[in-house]
This record gives sequence, C-alpha cells and structure tokens, in this order.
Amino acid sequence: MARIPDTDLAHLKQTVSLLGLVRKQGRTMKKRGEDYVLRCPFHHEKTPSMVISPAKNLYHCFGCGAAGSVLDWVIQTEGVTLKIAIRRLRELAGLPDMDNAVVAASSLAAPPGSQAAPLPSPKLADLDDDGQALL
Repeated sequence: MARIPDTDLAHLKQTVSLLGLVRKQGRTMKKRGEDYVLRCPFHHEKTPSMVISPAKNLYHCFGCGAAGSVLDWVIQTEGVTLKIAIRRLRELAGLPDMDNAVVAASSLAAPPGSQAAPLPSPKLADLDDDGQALL
C-alpha cells in the first residue's frame, strides 16, 4: 500500500463519525451536554470515564488517558494494523479501496510535446575538518 497523504487521512477522520462507529460496535453511551460518555473499553471500570466529542470527532478517557481519532479507535478496539483500519474506514465512508484504486494514465504522463522541468541541482556545503558546515 502506498503512503497515504496526510490530507486524505484528515478527510477520512472527518468523514467517518466516531459516534456512529461506536454505536455500530454496540457500546452504550449517555449524552452529557454536547458530548457522550461511556465506559472505557481499554480498562475495567464501573463508572463511565470516556468522553466522545462529536463536534471534534475525538475520544478521551480520563481514567487511563486513551485518546485519539476515529482511526485510533479502530486500531485500538479491533486490534488491527493501520492499513486494515484505513481500509475499514474507507468502506464506512463509501470510498474505494486504495489497493484496488486505478491511477489515471493522464495523471502519470506528461502532456504530448511538453518537456519535464529539470530537477534543481543540490547545493554542496563546504565542510571543515570535523565535518561541520562552514557558514
């Protein structure tokens, strides 16, 4: 799987509702103000100490300190790798799987008759005997 740009990850984290995902997992929550509280799945407790903020699409447990986004939630609650978590979130968001995505040929090739811009040559620094750059 190729590296996923940070903008795509941010879009995925905003698109998939953490609250909806937690509900799909069958966890019981109670609304408190604008947020929801539930018992933390990462440690044993009797009273809810985890807060989910739908406005920020983030969670935080005041008992054990677990916190993160919807992507972190999938990784931690399901015990999967980042790659599998991204695949699951893309499915929930209705986006195509990155492994099966087709890259358009027009995005790879330069237009006919055009030349690729030359790469800038790297600048070399003068070094002293200790290998430190001279200013």
